[in-house]
Amino acid sequence: MKYIILIFLIPLFCQAQMTDTTCIQARWIACKPIEANSAMFPFAKDSIEKHDMVRIIKELVESNKMNIYSRNEGFNGTRGWNYIDYNSEIDKRKKDSLIWDKDPYFEIWVQSDMPLVDEYGDPVIRNTDDGFQQYVYPPAEVYVFATIECSEIHIKEERFVNDVTNEIEFRPVALSFYFKGSHYSRGGERFWIDLDTFFEALENKESHPWYSLISEKKYQGFQYMQTSCYDLEIKN
Repeated sequence: MKYIILIFLIPLFCQAQMTDTTCIQARWIACKPIEANSAMFPFAKDSIEKHDMVRIIKELVESNKMNIYSRNEGFNGTRGWNYIDYNSEIDKRKKDSLIWDKDPYFEIWVQSDMPLVDEYGDPVIRNTDDGFQQYVYPPAEVYVFATIECSEIHIKEERFVNDVTNEIEFRPVALSFYFKGSHYSRGGERFWIDLDTFFEALENKESHPWYSLISEKKYQGFQYMQTSCYDLEIKN
């Protein structure tokens, strides 16, 4: 009798799992800097100056033409999108002498792990006020990172019904720049942007190679997350 019960329980359990996952409301794609995605990761210096997404977004945000967002995990699978008041926050950070990371969204802070050396090649050492000695390191290098320095570009796609074909499709709606963690830093996404707002703010969007790659979904990557149609999605 026990075997008969198991035979009936297994199909019911599988059917429940299928019901929960067949309707996908949103999915997230991770795109690495491979050949197929090269338009999103310009490498040449002149291409970076003209077409780098990070620098273009920074200029638009500073001129109040678009916003950036952070994403946080909520309860019961909800994911909140929080507006970042970039200009106000950066202004406060610059005035606070205790904050070394003045722009955690667009800048990279690189500190050398090699101390300065004197004319004899020996490490420079200084005495501290409390009687200890410490190596002297060169000033940290701070600069606006280029897209090619990111580990991945994350793209969020949302479900919609095509009015012409009446078929369910997915369209890219948001984008983020992801850095993999290291021994000295924690990895994560720097910020998120709304793609519709971004494209509307661009003056000559067709001139950028990555525009058609994104808008026509020609990018390649792997899906690392999804939400069911029955999950709550909140965007502020």
